Amino acid sequence: VLDGTSNKPVPGVEVSLHGDEYNPAELDSLFGAALGDPNNIPRITAITDKQGNFTLDNAFPGTVQALVKHPQYLSELVPTTVVDGGEQDLGMIHIYRGGSIVGIATGKDGKPMTGGTVNLSRKEGDAFFHKTATVDTRGRFRFVGLKAGSYEVIAFPAADESVFLFPPEGDKKSVFVGDGQDGEVELNPSA
Repeated sequence: VLDGTSNKPVPGVEVSLHGDEYNPAELDSLFGAALGDPNNIPRITAITDKQGNFTLDNAFPGTVQALVKHPQYLSELVPTTVVDGGEQDLGMIHIYRGGSIVGIATGKDGKPMTGGTVNLSRKEGDAFFHKTATVDTRGRFRFVGLKAGSYEVIAFPAADESVFLFPPEGDKKSVFVGDGQDGEVELNPSA
């Protein structure tokens, strides 16, 4: 597995085997996480080494897809056919860095919202993408490996869980992220 821009090996990439009807975008749907692989392919995984190499042993024979994913890169599906008792070389797989959203969240008092939660969401067709991050002691947060598009970002203080159920709309900010680019945002909940 190689970085699509630099052509350098990417260590620490997770490669998992799935059926030919598997669609990782469905994981972001309402019940997606519970759906699993529609082909019932036993899940096997491997992690790339320093040279970007991996081996998936005991792969299910037939038409399958290898899901190649890393937190900082966009996921890639590689279709292939596994022959019973054979070996299949997928060749060089290029993955590309995703965009990121970085920012600072401060409370009403202007101090860092240490321990607070930042929610990131995006509605795309029927899928609903959602991630959370915890605000560090300096008020910073970061989301990486994002597809290009517009995202909604909102921060909640650590102690006020009722805000999660009824978020104040004025606190939401929209951020656009380009391919492999960074978006920045400052969050300060209204009074």
